[in-house]
Amino acid sequence: MNTISRTLPAVTTPVPVDTVANCITELSVAAATSITVTLTFSAPGGCTIATTTVAEVDPPAPGSLGIVPDRWMTVAVSNGTTIDVTVFVNGRFIKYLPAGDCAGCQLGDGIPASILPPLPWQVEVRTAAARLLLSTPIKSGDVEYSNSASRGDGNRVDLSCGRIDVWSGPPLLGPAPGPGTPGDCRP
Repeated sequence: MNTISRTLPAVTTPVPVDTVANCITELSVAAATSITVTLTFSAPGGCTIATTTVAEVDPPAPGSLGIVPDRWMTVAVSNGTTIDVTVFVNGRFIKYLPAGDCAGCQLGDGIPASILPPLPWQVEVRTAAARLLLSTPIKSGDVEYSNSASRGDGNRVDLSCGRIDVWSGPPLLGPAPGPGTPGDCRP
Protein backbone atom coordinates (compact mmCIF):
# COMPACT_ATOMS: atom_id res chain seq x y z
CA MET A 1 0.00 0.00 0.00
CA ASN A 2 1.33 3.43 -0.88
CA THR A 3 1.03 6.31 1.53
CA ILE A 4 1.30 9.86 0.28
CA SER A 5 1.71 12.60 2.81
CA ARG A 6 -0.16 15.86 2.28
CA THR A 7 2.53 17.90 4.01
CA LEU A 8 3.21 21.22 2.38
CA PRO A 9 6.11 23.63 2.56
CA ALA A 10 5.64 27.33 2.98
CA VAL A 11 5.21 28.78 -0.51
CA THR A 12 5.95 32.27 -1.73
CA THR A 13 3.18 32.28 -4.32
CA PRO A 14 -0.36 31.51 -3.15
CA VAL A 15 -1.29 28.00 -4.26
CA PRO A 16 -4.66 26.50 -3.28
CA VAL A 17 -4.14 23.36 -1.19
CA ASP A 18 -6.56 21.37 -3.36
CA THR A 19 -4.32 22.02 -6.39
CA VAL A 20 -1.54 20.01 -4.72
CA ALA A 21 -3.85 17.04 -4.13
CA ASN A 22 -5.03 17.14 -7.76
CA CYS A 23 -1.45 17.12 -9.02
CA ILE A 24 -0.42 14.00 -7.13
CA THR A 25 -3.62 11.89 -7.13
CA GLU A 26 -2.27 9.41 -9.69
CA LEU A 27 1.20 9.08 -8.14
CA SER A 28 2.15 5.55 -7.10
CA VAL A 29 5.34 4.33 -5.50
CA ALA A 30 6.80 0.83 -5.89
CA ALA A 31 7.23 -1.25 -2.75
CA ALA A 32 10.57 -0.84 -0.92
CA THR A 33 11.22 2.54 -2.55
CA SER A 34 10.99 6.14 -1.51
CA ILE A 35 10.69 9.13 -3.78
CA THR A 36 11.23 12.83 -3.58
CA VAL A 37 8.43 14.71 -5.32
CA THR A 38 8.89 18.15 -6.85
CA LEU A 39 5.76 20.03 -7.89
CA THR A 40 6.00 23.03 -10.19
CA PHE A 41 2.92 25.21 -10.51
CA SER A 42 2.72 26.73 -13.98
CA ALA A 43 -0.72 28.34 -14.20
CA PRO A 44 -3.76 28.57 -11.96
CA GLY A 45 -4.83 24.97 -11.36
CA GLY A 46 -1.96 23.51 -13.41
CA CYS A 47 1.24 21.79 -12.39
CA THR A 48 3.99 19.44 -13.48
CA ILE A 49 5.37 16.73 -11.29
CA ALA A 50 8.90 15.32 -11.17
CA THR A 51 10.01 12.41 -9.02
CA THR A 52 13.41 11.17 -7.93
CA THR A 53 13.66 7.58 -6.71
CA VAL A 54 15.61 7.08 -3.50
CA ALA A 55 16.64 3.57 -2.47
CA GLU A 56 15.55 2.64 1.01
CA VAL A 57 18.27 1.53 3.38
CA ASP A 58 17.84 -1.24 5.90
CA PRO A 59 18.09 0.12 9.44
CA PRO A 60 20.86 -1.09 11.71
CA ALA A 61 20.17 -4.26 13.64
CA PRO A 62 18.89 -3.71 17.19
CA GLY A 63 21.77 -3.60 19.61
CA SER A 64 24.29 -2.49 16.98
CA LEU A 65 27.27 -0.80 18.58
CA GLY A 66 29.77 1.73 17.34
CA ILE A 67 29.59 4.79 15.13
CA VAL A 68 26.39 4.88 13.10
CA PRO A 69 27.16 4.78 9.35
CA ASP A 70 26.02 7.85 7.39
CA ARG A 71 23.40 5.85 5.47
CA TRP A 72 21.66 4.85 8.73
CA MET A 73 21.60 8.29 10.30
CA THR A 74 18.31 10.08 10.85
CA VAL A 75 17.11 13.48 11.99
CA ALA A 76 14.33 13.78 14.55
CA VAL A 77 12.32 16.93 15.26
CA SER A 78 9.79 17.31 18.06
CA ASN A 79 7.43 20.27 17.72
CA GLY A 80 6.04 20.61 21.23
CA THR A 81 4.63 24.06 20.43
CA THR A 82 1.23 25.42 19.45
CA ILE A 83 2.53 26.67 16.08
CA ASP A 84 3.20 24.85 12.80
CA VAL A 85 6.85 24.74 11.70
CA THR A 86 8.92 23.66 8.70
CA VAL A 87 12.17 21.68 8.72
CA PHE A 88 15.02 22.53 6.35
CA VAL A 89 18.32 20.67 5.91
CA ASN A 90 21.17 22.46 4.16
CA GLY A 91 18.69 25.07 2.97
CA ARG A 92 16.33 22.53 1.36
CA PHE A 93 12.74 22.09 2.55
CA ILE A 94 12.30 18.63 4.09
CA LYS A 95 9.13 18.50 6.16
CA TYR A 96 6.12 20.42 7.41
CA LEU A 97 5.51 19.66 11.10
CA PRO A 98 2.16 20.70 12.58
CA ALA A 99 1.84 21.92 16.16
CA GLY A 100 2.39 19.09 18.64
CA ASP A 101 3.75 16.67 16.01
CA CYS A 102 7.04 14.77 16.01
CA ALA A 103 9.19 13.13 13.34
CA GLY A 104 11.44 10.62 15.08
CA CYS A 105 9.67 10.17 18.40
CA GLN A 106 8.62 6.62 17.49
CA LEU A 107 11.19 3.96 16.64
CA GLY A 108 11.93 4.09 12.93
CA ASP A 109 9.99 7.25 12.03
CA GLY A 110 12.89 9.72 11.94
CA ILE A 111 13.78 11.54 8.73
CA PRO A 112 16.22 9.10 7.03
CA ALA A 113 19.54 10.01 5.44
CA SER A 114 18.27 8.51 2.16
CA ILE A 115 16.02 11.56 1.58
CA LEU A 116 18.42 14.17 2.97
CA PRO A 117 21.33 15.94 1.29
CA PRO A 118 24.80 14.48 1.96
CA LEU A 119 26.31 15.05 5.41
CA PRO A 120 27.18 17.35 7.11
CA TRP A 121 23.68 18.65 7.79
CA GLN A 122 22.61 22.06 8.99
CA VAL A 123 19.12 21.41 10.32
CA GLU A 124 16.85 24.43 10.70
CA VAL A 125 13.35 24.73 12.12
CA ARG A 126 11.43 27.76 10.87
CA THR A 127 8.01 29.31 11.30
CA ALA A 128 5.53 29.24 8.42
CA ALA A 129 6.80 32.74 7.52
CA ALA A 130 10.38 31.34 7.37
CA ARG A 131 11.58 32.95 10.62
CA LEU A 132 14.43 30.84 12.05
CA LEU A 133 13.63 29.29 15.45
CA LEU A 134 16.42 26.73 15.82
CA SER A 135 19.53 25.60 13.97
CA THR A 136 21.92 22.75 14.67
CA PRO A 137 24.79 21.05 12.80
CA ILE A 138 24.96 17.26 12.46
CA LYS A 139 28.15 15.64 11.17
CA SER A 140 29.22 12.21 10.02
CA GLY A 141 30.55 10.10 12.91
CA ASP A 142 28.77 12.13 15.61
CA VAL A 143 26.22 9.41 16.45
CA GLU A 144 27.57 6.46 18.41
CA TYR A 145 26.18 3.70 20.60
CA SER A 146 28.09 1.54 23.08
CA ASN A 147 27.19 -0.88 25.86
CA SER A 148 27.43 1.84 28.48
CA ALA A 149 26.52 5.10 26.72
CA SER A 150 25.35 6.76 23.55
CA ARG A 151 26.01 10.13 21.97
CA GLY A 152 24.66 12.23 19.15
CA ASP A 153 23.94 15.79 18.06
CA GLY A 154 21.01 17.91 19.13
CA ASN A 155 19.68 21.28 20.11
CA ARG A 156 16.49 22.75 21.52
CA VAL A 157 14.70 26.02 21.97
CA ASP A 158 12.12 26.90 24.62
CA LEU A 159 9.47 29.28 23.34
CA SER A 160 6.52 30.83 25.15
CA CYS A 161 4.28 28.40 23.21
CA GLY A 162 6.32 25.22 23.90
CA ARG A 163 9.61 23.48 23.10
CA ILE A 164 11.26 22.37 19.86
CA ASP A 165 13.94 19.65 19.93
CA VAL A 166 16.15 18.53 17.02
CA TRP A 167 18.45 15.53 17.34
CA SER A 168 20.30 12.72 15.62
CA GLY A 169 21.08 9.71 17.79
CA PRO A 170 19.66 9.50 21.30
CA PRO A 171 16.89 12.00 22.15
CA LEU A 172 17.68 15.03 24.28
CA LEU A 173 16.98 14.72 28.01
CA GLY A 174 15.78 17.29 30.64
CA PRO A 175 15.43 19.91 31.96
CA ALA A 176 11.76 20.90 31.97
CA PRO A 177 10.79 23.49 29.34
CA GLY A 178 11.57 27.12 30.14
CA PRO A 179 9.17 30.05 29.79
CA GLY A 180 10.44 31.47 26.49
CA THR A 181 10.10 35.15 25.65
CA PRO A 182 6.79 36.93 24.93
CA GLY A 183 6.31 37.28 21.17
CA ASP A 184 8.73 34.48 20.24
CA CYS A 185 5.94 32.41 18.67
CA ARG A 186 4.92 34.95 16.06
CA PRO A 187 5.08 33.75 12.45
